[in-house]
Amino acid sequence: MKDTIKYVGLDVSKEKIAVAIADEGRDEPRYWGMIPNTPESIRKLVKKLGEKENLRVCYEAGPTGYGLHRLFLTLVG
Repeated sequence: MKDTIKYVGLDVSKEKIAVAIADEGRDEPRYWGMIPNTPESIRKLVKKLGEKENLRVCYEAGPTGYGLHRLFLTLVG
């Protein structure tokens, strides 16, 4: 069985991150919830979502994105 790709959309603010997920082959993304904008919360999110090879993460570029991008590079490559 083929592993399912999870597309993760993040709406990032200084304090919180809203998370939405769309599974490969499904019509609609679903709201996953809010997490604190901390490295530990982001690490936990990645761990909960499954195999890092199957994650595709995107967020709107902006001043809050540089550190987030560096963190994701260390977590999912």
